[in-house]
Amino acid sequence: MSRRIKEWLEGLIHGERGVEPREWGSRDIRVALVYPNTYNLAMSNLGFLTVYRILSRVVLCERAFLPDEELLPEFHRTHTPLLSLESRRPLSDFHIIAFSISFEEDYLNIPIILDLCRLPLRSIKREGPLVVGGGVATFINPEPVADFFDAFLIGEGEELIPEFIETFRSLMGREKGKILEGLLRVEGVYVPSFYRPIYGRDKRLVEVTPLMGPGRIKRRRVDIRDLAPEVPVLTPLAEFGDRFLIEVSRGCPRGCRFCAAGFVYLPPRERDEGVLEKGLREATTLGGKVGLLGTAVSEYPHLRDLLSRCLEERFDVSISSMRVDTIEAETLSLLRRGGYRTLTIAPEAGSERLRRVINKPYTDEEILSSVEVASAAGMRRLKLYFMVGLPTEGEEDIEALVDLTVRVRERFRKGEVTLKVGPFIPKPWTPFQWHPYERVEVLRERMGLIRKGLRGVKGVRLNLYSPEKGYIHALLSLGDRRVGRLIEEARGGRGIKRALRLMDPSPDLYVYRKKGRDEVFPWDIIDHGIRKEYLYMEYERALRGLTTPPCDVGRCRRCGVC
Repeated sequence: MSRRIKEWLEGLIHGERGVEPREWGSRDIRVALVYPNTYNLAMSNLGFLTVYRILSRVVLCERAFLPDEELLPEFHRTHTPLLSLESRRPLSDFHIIAFSISFEEDYLNIPIILDLCRLPLRSIKREGPLVVGGGVATFINPEPVADFFDAFLIGEGEELIPEFIETFRSLMGREKGKILEGLLRVEGVYVPSFYRPIYGRDKRLVEVTPLMGPGRIKRRRVDIRDLAPEVPVLTPLAEFGDRFLIEVSRGCPRGCRFCAAGFVYLPPRERDEGVLEKGLREATTLGGKVGLLGTAVSEYPHLRDLLSRCLEERFDVSISSMRVDTIEAETLSLLRRGGYRTLTIAPEAGSERLRRVINKPYTDEEILSSVEVASAAGMRRLKLYFMVGLPTEGEEDIEALVDLTVRVRERFRKGEVTLKVGPFIPKPWTPFQWHPYERVEVLRERMGLIRKGLRGVKGVRLNLYSPEKGYIHALLSLGDRRVGRLIEEARGGRGIKRALRLMDPSPDLYVYRKKGRDEVFPWDIIDHGIRKEYLYMEYERALRGLTTPPCDVGRCRRCGVC
């Protein structure tokens, strides 16, 4: 191992708190848990940290990460394989290499990691460790990387991992094919090689035929009410610093039509207040910073009590974001006393009409009033998130976005406003999965109108996400197994332009094409309990500008989950 690589690994682990490494033993199941991006991002990802804790209770689990970009040439120059962080062993020494994947963009990094492991990319050519995948990206749509994995764990780790490990333990020593057959006993295990996609003459997906296993893979979910939050590993190198992350809730009742997490995590669930207080007691042993996370954390009914408890413990406290209609003075005062200075809200669309289309029907005045409350509460920075290219969007909606931002600036008098604008990405498991991605040239034009409209407006910083990158993101979100060839060719995105040109079928088939009502989607192989006809009904309501009320959990039967 070169000195640079050794110093990199030592530097990562040096400042960590909360790690309890196990002695390497040949009798243990050895799992390398891989995050397909850099260490600082991984250690701020609550899903990855939770899976690490779950695995560490039942097996010998060590972590591995994508090396920093400037360090990759050193691995190649010195012929050093990717090593685990804890014992610095090659990942090929483990029984299982488990990827935790939260974002589709990270699919591009999987070939880099398997190359560094000295393993063939495609499952069919590979012996040695079992390569499995999990995380929210894989149970939204695993198909673009299906050929790279032996199996996927579809669902929430607390429910699925212990059963998977016990079943694997009973199968150890058998040949790979027999192990994969045996793992089918575990509900939620998806073995891609046991399913054959069939394409029509027009190159569209016609069906996916199961050769072995269930027709659809039922996604596993867990009741988190009495489930204690996992104690994360803390490090100052994490994206959010050495902050104790606590998941307050999972899922969201609002039904925003662009949000995959809002649908695949149904029904919405909240942790019991007493369980969260126990988590805070754990936090006191590890430091004075707490991050409260959740898809709808600002709607947690006991949020003020939780914030007050954080202040009693003298914690620096933050939350991921707040919904416009939950912003009020008392909550912001508590947050500010806990060191919170930057308020993040996501109107998503500039006009009231377009916000009804996406089922986020705030009025302009509701947004502006919440901004005034934030300013009065002493917030010093305000982040606004918007999308362009939403269904039914026109130039008048872009003009409304500019006008709303100017009025926000006027109401937020003493702080800085940051406007983050990205292209709308159609996502599986949402009503907009039938809708195309907007043309790149149209997105460029509309972002240009925003830039021009805000030129000269003091105190507003504009951050625009590339429409070209959005195109690739849409392809990775909506693609089937044939997109795997592009991922293989692109190798982390460095050769993405050439791979796009050579791809067959054309990537436009996935990205720019509006899908028919009876479209067969690659992700239909998964069963989240959501009726497809319900999602299409919501799509039709969106195009008519009709809103849908939030979930009435356990009492309504609209989507099929309850």
